[in-house]
Formats: sequence, C-alpha cells, structure tokens
Amino acid sequence: MLLLSLQKPISFIQNNLSQQIIETFKINAFVLIPAIIILILSLFKVDVKISMFISILTASSIAVLLQKYTVKEVFIFLVLGFKLDSSNPLNFILKGGGIISMWKAALVVFISCALSGIFSTTNMFKTVEEVLLKAKSRYTLFLYTAITSIITAAFGCNQSISIILTQHLMSKSYENNEIDNYQLSLDIENTAVVLAAIIPWNIAAFVPTTAMKVSSTGFIPYAVYLYLLPIINFTYIYFSEVKLNKFLPNNN
Repeated sequence: MLLLSLQKPISFIQNNLSQQIIETFKINAFVLIPAIIILILSLFKVDVKISMFISILTASSIAVLLQKYTVKEVFIFLVLGFKLDSSNPLNFILKGGGIISMWKAALVVFISCALSGIFSTTNMFKTVEEVLLKAKSRYTLFLYTAITSIITAAFGCNQSISIILTQHLMSKSYENNEIDNYQLSLDIENTAVVLAAIIPWNIAAFVPTTAMKVSSTGFIPYAVYLYLLPIINFTYIYFSEVKLNKFLPNNN
C-alpha cells in the first residue's frame, strides 16, 4: 500500500465545500441524533427495522423543525429521494435516495432468493454440495467459502446472488462441522461481500467503475481491502487451527 501511495499520490484540490454545506443547511449537534440513535440501539441489539424506523422518524422531524422543510417535502424525499435546487452548487453531490431508488436492489434480492429456492428444491447443486461437504476443518471451510463466492459472483454477475448462493451451498458444510450460522455469516461477509467487487463484470465493480469512468481492471491493485480481508482472515484461521495445534497435548 505504501508503494502504491508513493507511486500514485493523492492530489488535493482547494474547494469551499464545507462553507457551501454550512450556507445550505443548519449544522449543529442535533443533526447527529439519527446516527447516534442507530449506534446506541445497535449496541442494545434492537431489531434493525425498529432502529431504522426511529432514526428515520427523528431525521424527518429534524428536517421539518431545524431545516425548515415542509412535511410534504420530507415525504417526497422519502419516496423519490432528496434533491437540491439546480442553482445550488451542491446539487450534483447531495442527491439520491428514496424508496423508489431501491426497487432494482429489491428485485435482485427477490430473484436471488427465488433462484436459491429453485436450486434447493430441485437439488441442482447436489454434486457441488457433496464436494463442499468434504471440508473437515475450519480453514478449509473458509477456503471453500471463498472459492464458492468467487465462482457464484463471476457467473451470477451480482453481489446479492453471490451472497445467497454461497450461503445456500455452504450451510450444510458448516452445520456438519458444528459451526453456527453466525460464523457462516462472518465468513460470507469476509468473502462473498468483498470479492464480488473485484470481478470486473460483476455489478459491484462494473457500476462504480463505469460511473467514475475508471478502468474496469486498473482499480484492482488499489482495492487492497477487498482482497486483503479474506487473505488475512484465512491466514489467521489457518495458524489458529493448524500451527497452534502442535502446542496442545496429544489426545492419545
């Protein structure tokens, strides 16, 4: 990372973005309340739907009382997304969101779940599952999860499909090794979620690179988090399970 940073240093451009935000909105400690609510309720393990509802309700109240938007405007923001006046310099930066903007993501998740159900009912991946069931150690499970996530992300071309199919294919292997769903979800988070974004034709990589007009493959060496996270996790699991076993007394 140091070598890449030295080769491609970040160049800073002077701008008055902070001043423009202050001129457009009223900024004080109250605007942090919705984010603080999410953090506090997550610590108390409150259901995410309840946390989000309370946070959104609080943010909407702040928009009306502090930012002086009308209730109608806030409702439009929630449904269609937020957008400033075209004359505002922040117009191209602060925009988007809304329930309508999520319909594509919701459709992808629906299709992914439908595919998973079809594969489960028809046993289309039975042979693949039998191969994955051969994993008998913690580090091989993680390795198989990583390989499965790469294949599903490459063929599914979508991060959501990769996550759901990887969970479907690996769940029995984790169950047979008496590893709970929490560890499975962590492994999927450290493999399928991040690895999908380094496959150029996957939506997780294709959309950002297209929008930012950068090379579909040139960004990969700089996306160190995406591939170092699974590598570091695999290394940690491997040395924890294999190398440290030699210090344990022989069961025989």
